Amino acid sequence: MGLALLTMIFRKMLKNRWLQLNLWLGLTVCVALFASMPMYTGAILQRTLIKELQQHQSDTGQFPGWLRVTSSLSPEVPVNERPTRIRAADERFRSGIGQFGPSVIDWAIRRSTQSYETIPQNATEAELKSKKPANVVAYSNLEDQAKLLDGRMPSAEPVDGVIEAVVTQKF
Repeated sequence: MGLALLTMIFRKMLKNRWLQLNLWLGLTVCVALFASMPMYTGAILQRTLIKELQQHQSDTGQFPGWLRVTSSLSPEVPVNERPTRIRAADERFRSGIGQFGPSVIDWAIRRSTQSYETIPQNATEAELKSKKPANVVAYSNLEDQAKLLDGRMPSAEPVDGVIEAVVTQKF
């Protein structure tokens, strides 16, 4: 019984060759479309990500990706060894920049002290009770890293015995 049914189906298929050929072509096109969807989806998502990162950079003026490498000195390090250790850390950083996968567009070295509490000169009673944390920070290439809102960049050397500084707008 099963063999007779298969024979009948093959005879019907032979009578309608063009219909069968068109069905096979249609199925092949459908399979090709469904198989290529992940490739197009990946390309669309990548393009969307790139556009969003570019938009973020144009809106904020900041690069959308960054990597932070941190090193610190232990308080046990003798004072006379600290400059040597800092220079060694800087050299390791500079030599390691080329090892990152994407190209490095910009970089800076930031040095800072530990936070300490500050109070304004001639502080009121309320200001004496609410001490604000602060720390001293130094950047390499400060002129390229900061947007100056008012005044001028500080001198590299003391002026009339005063060390000039740049402060944040919030400070």
